[in-house]
Amino acid sequence: MGNFKFFALGGLGEVGKNMYVFETEHDLYILDIGSKTPPTEVNGYDSLVSDYSYVLEHLDKLRGVFISKFGEKSSRAFLRVIRDLKVPFYGSPFTIEAIKRRYMPFADEEDQDVDFRIMHPEEILEFEDSKIEAFGVTTSVPDSFGFAIKINTGDDENPVWKNCVYLPDCDLDQNMWGHFRTNFKSITRIADEGVLVFFSSSTGAGKVGHITTDGSLDLALRKIMAQEGRTYLLMDAENISGILQVIDAAYVQKRRVTIIGHKARFLVELAMELNYTRVNKNLYMPKQVLDDEKRNADDAVVIIAGDQLDTFHFMEGIATFQDKHYRLKRTDNVAILLDTPKKFEKELATTWNNIWFNNAKILDFDISLMPVPMMGAEDLKLLYSLFSPEYVVPISGDYRMLKAQNDLLYDFGFKKENVIIIDNGDVMEYKDGDIRVTDNPVPTKEILFGNAADSDINDFVAREREALTKEGFVIISGMINLKERELYGEIEIVTSGFLPEYGQEEEFEGLKETFKSIVKEHLRMRKVDYKDLRQELKNELSKKILKDTKKRPILIPVIIDISGTTATVTD
Repeated sequence: MGNFKFFALGGLGEVGKNMYVFETEHDLYILDIGSKTPPTEVNGYDSLVSDYSYVLEHLDKLRGVFISKFGEKSSRAFLRVIRDLKVPFYGSPFTIEAIKRRYMPFADEEDQDVDFRIMHPEEILEFEDSKIEAFGVTTSVPDSFGFAIKINTGDDENPVWKNCVYLPDCDLDQNMWGHFRTNFKSITRIADEGVLVFFSSSTGAGKVGHITTDGSLDLALRKIMAQEGRTYLLMDAENISGILQVIDAAYVQKRRVTIIGHKARFLVELAMELNYTRVNKNLYMPKQVLDDEKRNADDAVVIIAGDQLDTFHFMEGIATFQDKHYRLKRTDNVAILLDTPKKFEKELATTWNNIWFNNAKILDFDISLMPVPMMGAEDLKLLYSLFSPEYVVPISGDYRMLKAQNDLLYDFGFKKENVIIIDNGDVMEYKDGDIRVTDNPVPTKEILFGNAADSDINDFVAREREALTKEGFVIISGMINLKERELYGEIEIVTSGFLPEYGQEEEFEGLKETFKSIVKEHLRMRKVDYKDLRQELKNELSKKILKDTKKRPILIPVIIDISGTTATVTD
């Protein structure tokens, strides 16, 4: 009784792509499904996930996929995983609702019937020879979970249930509120029951001290809000707790807030809808109520929140008068509330230069005050003391982070045999009271998704070919002169197997107008990013085709730059 295996299909020796498997004799769990952006040299692909072939071979044991928090993923990749696994997906109310709204509108009709199941903190699900419990932890999004998998290390007559605690990236910040706060009551109870193995995130192990916010953040934000004039704040799209704290600070000064950035706006408005915030909704301005008067009001607070590079591009467009809704004024204030990696220093310098050129006021802000979803060295030590686990397995992080937690564990007093170091694919096995890393690793590869056929799992390629046969293809092309920022000539469409000839003309005219509108909008920007243009063309044209025809053809937009560069956007 109580024997199990644990291994990572992704997430070790790397940041992102977390996917862990916990397997007993009769039960198998997937813990999280992460994706990440491929290296730039992998042309034609947008995202990659871990190869889950092992799970497909053991579907009879798979009890469910347990999602610790909502994180932005490739919709195409996530929907493919859903289609293949066909098991319940468990998560918090916020996580499940966000997944349904963010991804399911893009699912095929036959994939709409997904078994999403809501878990609540301290709820225990029982399966054949194991149980699993969720407990609340603090991350940048509300309703995030850690999980405790309970196994019987005794026998049927004398059961001894112990916990295997899975704690992904999070922090222990007790200055958070409500659905953002770590539930130490649950953690303490789980610790009292006994912890056999602690699967502990490593992303902050190299950080000295506790990682937490304090009253200094609120004071700094209120100081910003006290400034006269419209204020632009540059933030990370997934830092929802930070954005909500900004809105709280704005409320004190009775300032109205709006958000530029679809991802952040979606998550903030969902949190408001579920009453997970302390925000006064009367001072929040959703996109549909904005007009020029509200955008340009001196009391307006404009949060620009995208992926880091996108955030700077948004602000640069405003500072150089390329944005059609916002223009930087001399009376405006600008503050950066996100950490900037060194690789983006050039973009940051360009943005600052344009802001200074327009004589706008740049506000100082200590970025270390913002909440960060990771546990520092002292936070981890607190959990080591609280859980008193028999074994610890560092997870989630690149090799530098994993080594930092490994060293921390030895300094704390753990013996070498009680710290289990594994890599992606290595199988840690607990059997008859002993624990070891087996000599039979699970194969680990990566599945690429994006502009070319998916790789690694052959039936994925077969499905793409099947879709081409059933739905046909559409190639839509146009010419631009990037130097002159103009669209030239007629938009051309080539298709096969998509629509009968008598139904093409009206649909084609609509597609051409949508194509023109999107390309012209991008040509008005200071910098034309082909990746952004590609994504918007694919999204908007695909949605229009689906709405008008109920079909999903292979869509291939082509942009020919007659000033010297050719960009082809394919699926």
